[in-house]
Amino acid sequence: YTDTKVEAEQVIRKRIEEGLPAVIIQPAQVYGPEDTRWTLRPLRLINEGRLLLVDGGKGIIQPIYIDDVAEGIVTAAENGQTGEAYIIGGRDTVTVHRFFTYYAQMLNKKRLLSIPRWLALPGTTLLELVARFLRRPPVFTRQEARNTMQISVYDINKATRYLGFTPRVDIQEGMQLIKAWLRDNPL
Repeated sequence: YTDTKVEAEQVIRKRIEEGLPAVIIQPAQVYGPEDTRWTLRPLRLINEGRLLLVDGGKGIIQPIYIDDVAEGIVTAAENGQTGEAYIIGGRDTVTVHRFFTYYAQMLNKKRLLSIPRWLALPGTTLLELVARFLRRPPVFTRQEARNTMQISVYDINKATRYLGFTPRVDIQEGMQLIKAWLRDNPL
């Protein structure tokens, strides 16, 4: 996922050099109804008792609600300068543990599983090899393990200053919106 984002940005930058009037949006961790990466997949894994946190989920993220991403894209299209990249992220930073605890509470799950940091990368490498052998997607990947360990906090001041972008949905409101959506769209 990360690699394809970098590759896509390289393609767009090349096209900008060729005259394409485009701006680049670099969103933080996008979550919200129908998002697969930070919402539906984790919800399903938690529901099945298979979501793994690394080192208790001490990593820090700056999730951005899907509606704020859409607004950021529109704002960038209207106000952005061709060739510029703008980082957009949520209002709040939160530990990975806290973020996924919101989901666990929605599903009435009491505990999130955790593996020690020293086991994370060798363990996920093994999971990926087994999954490849079985021709199935891995339960947990090295990249997902890294994502739960990192401090991923971003400076959105450029988007705020030059685009007028301000995320509106805080983490509590975003999670309440997902909870309401889940009532009508069970897993």
